[in-house]
Amino acid sequence: VSEDLSPAVIVQGRQQPDFLGNKILFGAYAIVFAGTSNNMHQRGECGIALRETVRPGRYRFMILDTGRVIHSHSWQELPIDDFVISRVHDLASREGQPLLVDGYPILEFAPGVPIRDIDQEF
Repeated sequence: VSEDLSPAVIVQGRQQPDFLGNKILFGAYAIVFAGTSNNMHQRGECGIALRETVRPGRYRFMILDTGRVIHSHSWQELPIDDFVISRVHDLASREGQPLLVDGYPILEFAPGVPIRDIDQEF
């Protein structure tokens, strides 16, 4: 038994997965696979990429059905369609998120505490 190679690599001759090569951009839409089971339940969930986790090749995703955040090292990126856009808008409105100003988020020190430009104060 090897500490570096999986049984599939040894017995079946499959290639070792390259988790370090897994990259996905923030906001990308994907089907996320977080574990498998030997039953008829759905194995993938639709999600939006958030950020890389501490472990290389693993990312956090916001699941569109529930809004919860999961992490995974396996996904299939898909094009964003109108359903995805409307679902993200629904989740944002339920959380009371503000609208973007000119396509950019509003940056604050804390909720309701704006960041002031130093030049404006003098």
